[in-house]
Amino acid sequence: MLIHGGALINVGDKKVKSQADTFMFDVETGIWKKFFVLEQPSAREQHTITKIGNLYYLYGGNQSPENNIIDELWALNLSNVAWSSKNLDVTGIVWEKI
Repeated sequence: MLIHGGALINVGDKKVKSQADTFMFDVETGIWKKFFVLEQPSAREQHTITKIGNLYYLYGGNQSPENNIIDELWALNLSNVAWSSKNLDVTGIVWEKI
């Protein structure tokens, strides 16, 4: 399962702020891994991610607190990732803006 972004609510002022983190959950092992990337989709929520073949496509979303609508398509290829690593942080992941 791949997750990018989402929303975080600040307890103090109750404002919603979009996030830009990317995580992968391995349903077989129950382990979460965090991706560290230099170029990636901006912080967003209310977007969609769809897997087709070896590619994950991320489209659209909304950016809070500005409430900006995002009309972008990004692709992520994870076929070359060394999943056997025991490290929970994964580097070298590249999103491509389409």
